[in-house]
Amino acid sequence: MNNLDLTAQVALLKTGEISPRDLVAASIARAEKFEPKLNALTSRRFEQALAQAETAATDSVFAGAPFMHKDLVDVPGFIRSDGAHPALHQQPETAPPLIAALQGAGLTFISATNTPEYGSMPVTANQTFGTTCNPWDVSKTPAGSSGGSAAAVIAGYVAAAHATDGAGSIRMPSSFCGTFGFKPSRQRLLSGEADGSHAFLKHHHAITRSVRDSAWLFDVTQNRAATAAYRPLAPIVSPSKRRLKIGLMFDNIQNASVAAPIRQVIEQTAKRCADLGHEISALSLGTTDGSGFWQQVENMFLLRLPLLVAAIEQATGAPFEDNQLLSPFATSMGVAARALPENAENLALEAFEAYRGGLLAGFETVDVMLTPVTPMMPFAHDQLTPQGNLAEHGQTIADMMSYMATANVYGLPAMSIPSGMADGLPIGAHFMAAAGRDDVLFELAYELEAAAPWPTMPIT
Repeated sequence: MNNLDLTAQVALLKTGEISPRDLVAASIARAEKFEPKLNALTSRRFEQALAQAETAATDSVFAGAPFMHKDLVDVPGFIRSDGAHPALHQQPETAPPLIAALQGAGLTFISATNTPEYGSMPVTANQTFGTTCNPWDVSKTPAGSSGGSAAAVIAGYVAAAHATDGAGSIRMPSSFCGTFGFKPSRQRLLSGEADGSHAFLKHHHAITRSVRDSAWLFDVTQNRAATAAYRPLAPIVSPSKRRLKIGLMFDNIQNASVAAPIRQVIEQTAKRCADLGHEISALSLGTTDGSGFWQQVENMFLLRLPLLVAAIEQATGAPFEDNQLLSPFATSMGVAARALPENAENLALEAFEAYRGGLLAGFETVDVMLTPVTPMMPFAHDQLTPQGNLAEHGQTIADMMSYMATANVYGLPAMSIPSGMADGLPIGAHFMAAAGRDDVLFELAYELEAAAPWPTMPIT
C-alpha cells in the first residue's frame, strides 16, 4: 500500500480488495513506525479515523482513503495549532469550502502535518512540535512551510496531503522531498480560509505522489460558482498533443548563484522537454532588479503580525519583545512589522504592478517558464532555525524563494516536478504558466512523469 498513489488506492477500495478501515490502519501503522525518525505530524485522530473508516462510503469519490492536512487550515475535530503555542486552544467547528469538498468526496482525515509557526519560515521547525526531518537524509530539512506534508507523502504515510503555498511552500518541500507539488492559479480552487476569502499570496492545494492524484484533487476542489475567477476546467487526465514554447531561465530576483547539481538537472529537464518535441529558448531577467520586489513580498508577510502582537501583549501584559510564547524568529518578525508604514500594503501592491512587466516579460514569447525551484540543495537543520531572527536569516530566505514568489504575487499556476537526484537527494524542476493555464502545466507534467522515473520512497 505504501507504494500506491491515491488513484490506485481508491481503485482497490472500490473493488473491495481492501477495506477503508484496513487502508487507514495501514496508513496509521506506517506513520507510527517512522514518526520517531521524521516528526512530520502534529494533531492526530487515529482512533476517530479508524471509526470513521468503518462506515466510509466506498461509492464516494475517494472511497474513504486516508489523507492528511497541513496544520494551517481549519478541520473540525482537529486542533489547529499553526505550529505555535498560542494557537493550541484552537478547535475549529466549521470547515472552509476546500476542506469541506475534500471531506465530502470521501477522504478520511487522520492527522495534521507539521509547519513552522504561522507558516513563517521556509523550513519545518517550531518550538511546540519540534523539527521535521527529510526522509532522504534525516540530518537535512524537508524545507517548508509544507515540509510535514511532503515528508508524510514521500515516506508513505499517505499518498496525498493538503498543503499551502505563500511564496513556494508547496513547491520547495516537493523539490527537497521528491514529490509532485502544484500551486494553482489564484482563486482557481475553493477557498481554504475560514472566512471564504482568497489570500493574496497564500494558495491551497496538495502534495502528491503522482500527477493524476494532484489533478484529481484539483478537479474536486475547483471553484464552480458563477462568480469564480475562471471557468472550471474539464478533468485533466492525460498529456496534450500541443507542443509548447518553453523558456529556460536561471536568472532570479536575488542574483543568487545556483548549485551545480541543480543547474545540471534543470538543463537535463530542458533537454527532456526538447526530446518530447517542445521548443526551448533561453530567457533572462535582463535589467530587472528584483531585490526591491522581494522586500515587498516580505512586507506582505509581516502585515499579518500586528494583530498577533497586540493579542500576545494583551494576554501577557508585557512588551511583545519579551514574550515566551513564540520563538525568537517569530518574535523578530513581529518586531519588524512595527516598522512598516501604515500604507505598507498599498505600497507593496503598487510595487508589484511596477515589476510586472519585467518579471513576466518572458510570457510574451513562451507558454511556460522553466527554472530551478530554489538555488540550493537541502541543507542541515542548524542552518535556519526558530532560534534565529529575521535579520540573520533574511537573505537565506530571500534566496530560497527567489524563483517561486513571482507565481504567488501574480497568481500564476506553478509546479515542482521530480526531475533528478544528486548526492542521494531529489531535485525538482519549476514550471510556471500564465494565470489560469493550470491545464497547460498538468498536461506537461503527465508527459514528464512518463518520460523519466521519479524517485521511490527513501525509507522502508
